[in-house]
Amino acid sequence: MFLSQLMKRLFSYSVLASAIQAALICLAIVLSSALHSESPAVVILYAYLPTILLIEHTGDFVGCARMIEPFFYGVPLWVLVYSVAASLAVIGIKRMNKLNGDVGNG
Repeated sequence: MFLSQLMKRLFSYSVLASAIQAALICLAIVLSSALHSESPAVVILYAYLPTILLIEHTGDFVGCARMIEPFFYGVPLWVLVYSVAASLAVIGIKRMNKLNGDVGNG
């Protein structure tokens, strides 16, 4: 029973974190085009750089695909990694607060 509830929370928090990241990425793209500046897009690039580089080095990309495909595969992968990490952090913090509240009252 506990594991089922934990998985439901993990899934719901991961979906929420993914939606927030997708909204921030869309906002950065809109700001980049509206401001005629590449600064918001560069922030996205640096935030998701670890998986972009990992996919670039492990993939067998040739030519133009080497410039484009690691970005298209790396960003969604890192969105999932960030989402699961954020979900686990939120669940852990809530659990610690609950345990601390039980100890303080008990």
